[in-house]
Amino acid sequence: MTIKTPLFDQLKFSGRILLFAIFGLFLGLQGCSSRNDSQQKTGHIPQKQISPDQVVVRKATAEQILQKVNNSDAQVVMLNVWATWCQPCKEEFPDLMKLRYYYKEQGLELMLVSGDFPDQLPAVKKFLSEQGVTFPTYIKTGKDMAFINTLNPDWSGALPATWIFDSMGNLQDFWQGKANFSRMEKSILKVLNTNFTGGEVNE
Repeated sequence: MTIKTPLFDQLKFSGRILLFAIFGLFLGLQGCSSRNDSQQKTGHIPQKQISPDQVVVRKATAEQILQKVNNSDAQVVMLNVWATWCQPCKEEFPDLMKLRYYYKEQGLELMLVSGDFPDQLPAVKKFLSEQGVTFPTYIKTGKDMAFINTLNPDWSGALPATWIFDSMGNLQDFWQGKANFSRMEKSILKVLNTNFTGGEVNE
């Protein structure tokens, strides 16, 4: 038989407080970890210095762009059409590069297509060099409406414009206008997670 004394009750009460304190500390650390992960993904990423002369920009028609999407070995292809004269394009560009930095090893390919005119190529290369773009990108060629309708008949031509394709080259998401990191990441993860689980992407 256990004889309960005031000291016994005090120790029992102190033990409960200690357990609650440890549990609270654990939750706090978990919360801090989640916040730190979020902050890390929205912060600055390592950026390689590259001169405009080193930037590779290739001319491509809409048909050629879609062919490159279909021939890609990536789990998910993010196609973004932008332009140097488009302020929202330039504002979202750092988030595009962050997505590539964080998800390239998981199977993301970022495909950038400039909507500038050919005589703006120096400005295109200058901007890309400032953003640390070390992989080949493209600049559209051909008539505007043919380019627009071939990529997506539902595209108004507004920039920026972004397409998300799965590993089979099927279009899974599309939007016009500037998007934030969270919006783009959600779309990418939806395809990546589906590829890994073998489920359907479309809801």
